Amino acid sequence: LVVIKYDKEKVLPFVLKDILRELPSVSAESLSCEEGGELKAEDIMVEVNSHGPYDLNVKELQVRVYAHDYPTRLKRLDDIRREIADCLTSTLKAIYRDGCEPTWYVWVLLSPTSYGSDTEG
Repeated sequence: LVVIKYDKEKVLPFVLKDILRELPSVSAESLSCEEGGELKAEDIMVEVNSHGPYDLNVKELQVRVYAHDYPTRLKRLDDIRREIADCLTSTLKAIYRDGCEPTWYVWVLLSPTSYGSDTEG
């Protein structure tokens, strides 16, 4: 699960669309592992919300990645974060060429998880 929160004043819709075009496939590739298998872009759920009046002390673009803490992912935690951050920064730098890109973070949160849905047999 990738959750994106953004400031509507600083991150315009076309910027968000460019990020969303690349982020699922980069996230899938980064999170693929022996225990969890090979992921595809369509395996990555993405939720997008804009900042509200009660958000405090936040970056203008926030990307949080929630995933199971498989041992091979834990070993690669910083690499996973860097790969996803590289996707984000390359998109931002291509658009905000004047150096006025929004403040941002990528936070990868690996923990024990249990998932169920309507698609289970």
